[in-house]
Amino acid sequence: MSNQICCVVGCTNTYKNTTNVSFFRFPGKPHEILQKNKWIQAVKRKSSNNQPWKPNQNSRICSEHFIDGKPSKHPNSPSFYPTIFPKIYKQNIPAQESVSRFNRLQKRKSCNTIISTNSRISNNLTVSNELVCPDVVKHTEDKSTQTSMNLINNSFEFSCVFSNNNVNTQANIVGLDSIYFKPKMVDKCEGSVNYDILEYFSGFKSLKNESHLISLCGVNFETFNIFLTYIDDQNYSKKSKEDRLLLSLVKLKLGISFTSISIFFNLHRSTCSRIFKNVLKMLAVATKKFVFWPSKKSIVSTLPQSFKQHYPNCRVIIDCTEIKTEQPPHVDQRAFMYSHYKSAFTCKFLVGIAPCGMIIFVSKAYGGRASDSFITNDSGLLNLLEPGDQVMADKGFPGIKTSVNEKNSILVMPPFMHNGVFTEDEIIRTYNIASVRIHVERSIQRIKIYNILQKIPIELLECIDNIIFVCCVMTNLQPPLIKPYP
Repeated sequence: MSNQICCVVGCTNTYKNTTNVSFFRFPGKPHEILQKNKWIQAVKRKSSNNQPWKPNQNSRICSEHFIDGKPSKHPNSPSFYPTIFPKIYKQNIPAQESVSRFNRLQKRKSCNTIISTNSRISNNLTVSNELVCPDVVKHTEDKSTQTSMNLINNSFEFSCVFSNNNVNTQANIVGLDSIYFKPKMVDKCEGSVNYDILEYFSGFKSLKNESHLISLCGVNFETFNIFLTYIDDQNYSKKSKEDRLLLSLVKLKLGISFTSISIFFNLHRSTCSRIFKNVLKMLAVATKKFVFWPSKKSIVSTLPQSFKQHYPNCRVIIDCTEIKTEQPPHVDQRAFMYSHYKSAFTCKFLVGIAPCGMIIFVSKAYGGRASDSFITNDSGLLNLLEPGDQVMADKGFPGIKTSVNEKNSILVMPPFMHNGVFTEDEIIRTYNIASVRIHVERSIQRIKIYNILQKIPIELLECIDNIIFVCCVMTNLQPPLIKPYP
């Protein structure tokens, strides 16, 4: 071990020339910034250029500068920062009473003083008792006292008279022969925080109402409880399945880093990542039935009015969308995932919705380089078509026309411009298609309210298919995209 030196001016203690002396680093964690500044102010050092001194990773303070011989994390402790210094600092050393005072404060917080008086009290009897708490108050101040007494089915009169620094208490109690008085001493430290009653986020039980859950997770309590039935109990995890599900849904909805989530749930970052991937896999497997290909009869029975005139046989509306990712580590992955359209590395997937707005098909993820037509042909969606079905798409899918025709189905696309101008019929047809195809874009917007899809980190690329699928499931569990006509 290197020869550690105390950074206090005038202190000659080093690791090699002392025994029974410990050396402590300056507090360095984000939540310890107040304590760190207290240490720096107490040391009163200056840099060679007369600038404020800042400790480095090798700076140490020895135990002889702390009243208790070591630093304390409690802000009310006299050892919260160093207070014992050589005479060069011209600073008085605090009396040992400060240690005793702190210990008494902690002792009062850990237990309640119970004073029992067992005596017979008759009606109209004046009682004068002197309450003595030795070694508790060293100085005179005005303090308020709170006394809690539970009296069942009895009436009483209570009065307090303050005169000449003496407190006289009179109690007139009716119909009670004897009683135990158990006043609870309440300690209030002025100007300090009571850490025992400080509220903080403690997982699922901290959620007060459904709006909190929707803001954090993007689902209501009904959906949350449905998902909860799919989560296994794990004895090796110290978190309940409610908290593990909440953690995973927070990651999907907010898209914040695992480091941030670890602070909220008081877990290590890697533990949060492991919980998320485990829960995500369970949800993806258990909710396969939430995204399904409905029968033709179901499509017709739920067909909105806006489709019935021009597209009564519409079976599915399709579109592809891209999700940005971090830069892949390997060159071949970069070439596969780079999208010239987005000028970024992306994943692309195909979404198919029924005319009523429900997601009925979602493909696996492809690299951003893949074309919309390739993804559609490769995804298996066209194998689900039946003769006479209409498939609605935009102009980015000309490569699927042959495959659709082979299924005796019809591809409905906006017309391409010829000779630089549209005919009147082509304009009307373009408008009709756009007025109903807009629903697939609205559905994709719903999917992307889950901010994890704003940019996928490299560590989550292995489970991108499950992420996309679960986001589609939660989208299907939202209120209908197209309100049915009465």
